[in-house]
Amino acid sequence: MSWVRTIKPEEATGTVLGAYESIPETSRSAKVLQSTSIRPRTMAAFSNLGQTVSVDNFDSGLSQFQLEIIGATVSSLNECRY
Repeated sequence: MSWVRTIKPEEATGTVLGAYESIPETSRSAKVLQSTSIRPRTMAAFSNLGQTVSVDNFDSGLSQFQLEIIGATVSSLNECRY
């Protein structure tokens, strides 16, 4: 549950719907992304940032498995629930 007013993808119209449609479908349900939905330009920018720094967009020399292990370890150390 969010403490911030949000607009869910299925409720979006107009500019917000356009912003959701510019985001990969697999990311649209992310609560952290939805928390910016009342500011469509912010939501689109936030999504673009996430896509830009995504492990799929650069060649680190590590396998996908190794990157996932590193991500899971860092999240655990930070006590992140995601």
